[in-house]
Amino acid sequence: DYMMEQSGPPSKQILALKQVQEFLKDGDDVIIIGVFKS
Repeated sequence: DYMMEQSGPPSKQILALKQVQEFLKDGDDVIIIGVFKS
């Protein structure tokens, strides 16, 4: 159970620039951002 809680979701939808800035603020993890035209 502990490892499942630590892993979190595999992806996260970000819709605004402010959310991107908050996501990048920590800087400890590898982050891949994809931008798709819908």
